[in-house]
Amino acid sequence: NPVRLGRISLGWRGGLSLEVNNLAVFDSHDAQGKAVISADRASAVVSLAPLLAKSLQIGSVTIVRPRLEIRQQPNAPVQIRGLNLEDAFQKSRTAEKGAAGGFALMLQEVRVEDGEFRFEREAPEVPIHLTVRHVDLKAKNIAVNQPVPIEARAALFGDSQNVNVRGRYRYSLQNRSHLFDQV
Repeated sequence: NPVRLGRISLGWRGGLSLEVNNLAVFDSHDAQGKAVISADRASAVVSLAPLLAKSLQIGSVTIVRPRLEIRQQPNAPVQIRGLNLEDAFQKSRTAEKGAAGGFALMLQEVRVEDGEFRFEREAPEVPIHLTVRHVDLKAKNIAVNQPVPIEARAALFGDSQNVNVRGRYRYSLQNRSHLFDQV
């Protein structure tokens, strides 16, 4: 899919820092030319020392004001419009298999600030069309096929944050299932 990037900055903040402003991903099949994923700013800090041990440790990832659409058709996996999740799952499986003797990936922290996520589930019994606004999310110690502690606040059915969630999220690569526990 076509991608538009604004200003790109490289720096040092306790590790190699990369920041992108005005990020937008477009659906190549959409004639309207509207961004299907966007963010005002995305940044990441990579720790360099773990690279010597074949480990990529991303200290932090921050995404400011992301906007995206999440869809699910009947009897189909969840899709984020503009992303090929099937390809990402295949790469995750490869990373998981190679983690013991290959290259391991870990993210210490991911933050989302003031996000907006639109959910659409087309189902014959009860279709769902829901927009969640002002999403602030923090996830820590993210590794392939491991439980991830999360904290999130969001505005549901209104304009001020009225939902708080804490717990653990786990995605199973084997059966593509999502699990929240200790919520």
